[in-house]
Amino acid sequence: MHTPSYRPPKLPQALIWLVWLICLLPFTLNILGIDFASPKPPDLSLIQQVTQATQAEEIMYRTLAGSFLHTILEWSACCAAIFTVILSFTNFKIKADVTTPILGVTLFCAGMMDAFHTLAADRLIEAVADNRNLIPFTWAICRLANALLTIIGISIFMFGKSKKINGSFGFVALISFGFGLLSYLVINIYATSGRLPQTQFPDSLITRPWDVLPLILFIISGFLIYPAFYKKYPSLFSHGLIISVIPNIATQVHMAFGSSSLFDNHFNIAHFLKIIAYLVPLTGLILDYIYTHHQLEQTNKEFRQEILEREQAEAKLKEFSQREDLLRSRLSSQITHSLELSSIFKSCVQEIYELLKLDYCSFSWYRRHSQTQSWDIIYEEVKTPEFAIFQKLNFTQNVEKFLEQLISSENQVINNISTINKLAIKNFFSAKNFNSTLSQNFMNDSGDIGIILCACSNQRAWKQEEIELIKQVKEQLLIALNQAQLYNEARTNEKQAQRALKDLQDVQTQLVQSEKMSALGNLVAGVAHEINNPVGFINGNLHHAEEYIQDLINHLKLYQQHYSKPESEIAENAENIDLDFLLEDLPKMIDSMKLGTDRIQNISTSLRTFSRADTDNKNSFDIHAGIDSTILILKHRLKANEKRPEIEIIKNYAALPQVECFPGQLNQVFMNLLANAIDALDDYNQGRSFEEIKQQPNKINISTEELAGENKIAIHIKDNGPGIPEDVKQKIFDHLFTTKDVGNGTGLGLSIARQIVEDKHQGSLECISTVGEGTEFVIKIAIRD
Repeated sequence: MHTPSYRPPKLPQALIWLVWLICLLPFTLNILGIDFASPKPPDLSLIQQVTQATQAEEIMYRTLAGSFLHTILEWSACCAAIFTVILSFTNFKIKADVTTPILGVTLFCAGMMDAFHTLAADRLIEAVADNRNLIPFTWAICRLANALLTIIGISIFMFGKSKKINGSFGFVALISFGFGLLSYLVINIYATSGRLPQTQFPDSLITRPWDVLPLILFIISGFLIYPAFYKKYPSLFSHGLIISVIPNIATQVHMAFGSSSLFDNHFNIAHFLKIIAYLVPLTGLILDYIYTHHQLEQTNKEFRQEILEREQAEAKLKEFSQREDLLRSRLSSQITHSLELSSIFKSCVQEIYELLKLDYCSFSWYRRHSQTQSWDIIYEEVKTPEFAIFQKLNFTQNVEKFLEQLISSENQVINNISTINKLAIKNFFSAKNFNSTLSQNFMNDSGDIGIILCACSNQRAWKQEEIELIKQVKEQLLIALNQAQLYNEARTNEKQAQRALKDLQDVQTQLVQSEKMSALGNLVAGVAHEINNPVGFINGNLHHAEEYIQDLINHLKLYQQHYSKPESEIAENAENIDLDFLLEDLPKMIDSMKLGTDRIQNISTSLRTFSRADTDNKNSFDIHAGIDSTILILKHRLKANEKRPEIEIIKNYAALPQVECFPGQLNQVFMNLLANAIDALDDYNQGRSFEEIKQQPNKINISTEELAGENKIAIHIKDNGPGIPEDVKQKIFDHLFTTKDVGNGTGLGLSIARQIVEDKHQGSLECISTVGEGTEFVIKIAIRD
């Protein structure tokens, strides 16, 4: 909680400057020619000459104008004194500070003496002396009493035991009555005295010598007594007493050195400034009320703030306790229902980070018993990236020394990094701008050290409940590690059995596929061989037949040339058989037959290339020939039909060397990938019209490249079909997984393709697909082992 520093209250500077201005203003205006003297009274003998009573009253009122102004000014000062004493007693009731009412009473008594002085001057109480002597003399007595009473009142507290009288209303009443009685007796004595000393000397430098003594007393009070009193009893009221000396001194200066007659310029100015002298302490009391109210408001505000802070602290403590219980519950539940240590570590770090309001929190392993020492981060939570510790952290001797110091004790609590003596820790954390850390560590069965590390950028006094929380989290993690170890041991045999079963299934699949491909290869090779013999016979005889037919045609044309008019029977037969057409079409027919036999020979060659029997060793193979033979076999599926135009094959072959591989198995991969691409395009065409497909034709791009510096080639087979969703793409190479309808797919094609590429050729088969853009398969295999 904030505790405000005490500073003695003072009147505002603006108010002090205003007092100075008011005190100096009359003197300045006098220099400018403005006179504040009351109008000179008319000659009273004129009363006898007036005929009307109203005129006589007017002359009398003008004669008393100065007296009226004097009365107004004196009673204004008296009213200020009355308000001052009322507020001072109210202040005493509230604060029980006896200094305020006693000083208020002294001012009030001085004001009462001014009032008695005014009443005597106005003859409202019985007085014998002439006003020309009574008013100046009683004025001087009142001013002297004002200074003396204030000095006496202050002296009571400056030299008396104020603790005994502080808060005593009886003492205040007694002093007040004594001062009041003394004031009345003084004025009464002098008012009823027939002889008073001379008080005014108009032709002297000091026109009123009796006012010099009060002037001296006010100067002494202002420079010595009032400041000492303010220092001992600081308040706005006591400071107001100091400031009131300014108009008091100005008042006495005007009277002692300026006023030479009743109601003249300096007389009226002095009476006006005396009002200001009374108003300044009154203003101090008023401002003290405001100041006290503000202090009370501030105190209440601080109390409310303290209450609020305590309530917030209790709420935070309660929340911390609840979240601590929740953290234990979550960890226990997660450990019970899950044996994924990475998830448990991550959840643990996140919960601690949020619960303790950290800048950094992590769980890591210090593997110091392995062949290569390392500091492995499992998970870290950071407020800003600059706090991250484990980004490509090299394991150096400094790091090793830091870790050894960090784990030297079971619990390491650092409230202020700058105060620790372990230099490695100090340097490491300072480099990361951490000023306070809290860590827990433990060892697993392998000898690795697990470290829970919490850190803040500011200095922080770690609470005991926070330290206990980290300890409990450590215990929970130890339980999780033990359970995970037991679970892993239990799963070892199961995994071995599953692996054996999978290996057996893979062997069975390979055997079935190999036997199937072997039988199919033998069949295709045999058919291709049997087709090749008669086709070769036909193709060989077509060459001779073409020569014989051409000779016969030439011979017939000679007959037509030399026997231009054949017999009617010959001419009729030539017309019936359309001899001219036969002579023109027969060579074309021979050419078509040659083209057909060449086509059959190419198909036979492709079948033999595709169905090459693989030996136990890899053979040199032209990859492009294998791809082309596969395309030729699938030619019937690429052709246009009534539903779609022809699927365009775009080849972009690079110059490739002969590749050491199993050609038959690679051809099987090409067959599976191209067949799947055609199936995908046919499925994509469902629901699209012939014209729509024609505007966006189906394409399969086949490109090859030699990967420089890697001793590998890459084969890209890409279609512009619908693409494969991400969830399906994760499964396409799984055993028996298929998206085709029953009877249309076995779920073995891509599984076997990957097995051939990766296991048989130590390459890779990758699928790249974007929904709506198509699918690309990338085969990478080595050129030579």
